[in-house]
Amino acid sequence: MEFALKSVSHEHAKYFRHIAIIDDGSFSGNQMANNISRAHDILRKKFGESSFFHILIPYVTETAQRRIRSLSELGIKINLYHSEIMPVVASAVNRRALPL
Repeated sequence: MEFALKSVSHEHAKYFRHIAIIDDGSFSGNQMANNISRAHDILRKKFGESSFFHILIPYVTETAQRRIRSLSELGIKINLYHSEIMPVVASAVNRRALPL
């Protein structure tokens, strides 16, 4: 994505006001947050304005939601769309039920 965004000409900047990023699932949200942050930085430096990111992830954890949504505190405009909240291993496994 980084190479593609850097190669966009100024005449095509109007097509980058809204960007959709689609992933199949997110556990920590770190990879997606880093991609969004990097894309935001490239577009601001290149065009002087920020884009609105629409993130579509069918399966996401609450941790990933918090991480991705925390980018709004940096001034990055985000809408996050999901279908299912996935449990994390710690909440899915009862430690007392595990034999030691």
